Amino acid sequence: MREKEMGMLVSAGRDRVPAVRAAIKGGYVTHLATCSASAQMLLEDTS
Repeated sequence: MREKEMGMLVSAGRDRVPAVRAAIKGGYVTHLATCSASAQMLLEDTS
């Protein structure tokens, strides 16, 4: 799967943030669609 040019992940809910984070770190995701609460949690992890 990592050889693909694009990996789209659609996920919503704060409880799914750990799985989303793992998919991003694993190199499976190039594009993410999520809710604002999850996005905020992911952004807070990077600061």
